[in-house]
Amino acid sequence: MKQGRGLLVGIDDYGKGNGLHGCEEDVKRLLPLLSKHENGQVNFDCRTLVSSQQNVTSECLKEQIVRLFDTKADHTLFYFSGHGNDEFDGSFCTWSRSSDSLGVPFNYLLQCAHEALSRGYTSQVIILLDCCFEFKIWEMSLVYLVYCLILYGLSIMASFRDDEY
Repeated sequence: MKQGRGLLVGIDDYGKGNGLHGCEEDVKRLLPLLSKHENGQVNFDCRTLVSSQQNVTSECLKEQIVRLFDTKADHTLFYFSGHGNDEFDGSFCTWSRSSDSLGVPFNYLLQCAHEALSRGYTSQVIILLDCCFEFKIWEMSLVYLVYCLILYGLSIMASFRDDEY
């Protein structure tokens, strides 16, 4: 295995209104902090996915999540800054010109993380969420999350209250 791998996602532009400000800036500021340790040694080999460089569609995000977890690494990190959705099982909203695309389900990310841990592709998965409805994503995915927690090495960080959106 080699050093850590990371995927940092920041979506300000959703193509149908309801844009955000600051998600891409979060990615820009996190990239140097995660890429190297204080002493300059490589930490996470991070790729970024931001809406100013391409339309971050559901298909695009799913493809990048699979790519992240299909490569062996000591640690694997996923960071998402953008809109969340409380429909179905909770999801990360993605770019779309229509309202019929609700994004990528949170359980999809958990399934990919679970498979990577099970196959020994990584020893630790770190998920950082900075999106609306983090509580709903957590709540709706609890059954799958309990299943995933049987595996060592899964950490999820999100700041939320159940009344925040």
